[in-house]
Amino acid sequence: MPCYITSTGFYLPGRAVENDDIERYLGSFPDEAEIKKTVLAMNGIVSRHYAQDEHQQPTEDVYAMAAKAVESCLESADAGVPITFLSAGTTFAPLAGPGLASIIHPKVAHLSRLNRPVEISSHSGICTSAAAAFVSAARAINCGFNREFE
Repeated sequence: MPCYITSTGFYLPGRAVENDDIERYLGSFPDEAEIKKTVLAMNGIVSRHYAQDEHQQPTEDVYAMAAKAVESCLESADAGVPITFLSAGTTFAPLAGPGLASIIHPKVAHLSRLNRPVEISSHSGICTSAAAAFVSAARAINCGFNREFE
């Protein structure tokens, strides 16, 4: 069965923080200026978003941000397509368990398309969690097990 991406969504917390302001949010280490300059020149990133304030106090948690990304995705999704699988990935989750998808599902249950049982899959890991979550969802759809519940 072919598998296609038909909708995407995202959520970025707070305002965009420019490179010159990174230390205001993350602090700094002695003698890091040259390394910072080199890394920023190589990666090309000019701004980023942090879920914390300038005093390193959290403004949102990963679970709330993930739920907002799900809501964003569903805003442009075809309402006629049933959702039977929720796969989620993160680099950081404050809780070792339950998994990310287990916590996201009840946070988005108020959305009419997710207010019922769905299969879930949680993934974590630096750099690969989003890809692992996507592969898990694609495989579940491809093998045909995720169809409308009867």
